Amino acid sequence: MTIHEDIAVITHAADTLEARLTRLHRCPKCDTVKPVTEFARNNHKSSGHGSYCLPCHREVINAYRHTDAGKLANRLSAQASRAKRLARA
Repeated sequence: MTIHEDIAVITHAADTLEARLTRLHRCPKCDTVKPVTEFARNNHKSSGHGSYCLPCHREVINAYRHTDAGKLANRLSAQASRAKRLARA
């Protein structure tokens, strides 16, 4: 690689980072526009970020954990983890 190609790669990386830091996304729960760095990563979405900002996401998750379905999911997850741990022993 020549020095000019190296500079081009470094410049592109800096531009990509700057673009990522300046991209904005709207949270539908609190209806605010924030930088994407304030959203959780989600590889299943085309944007690569979750729908809710981190504070709203925590609120939604904590509310779910207090429902019957959330308690059941937590219990089943704990049982599966325990079974996996015992199978390794």
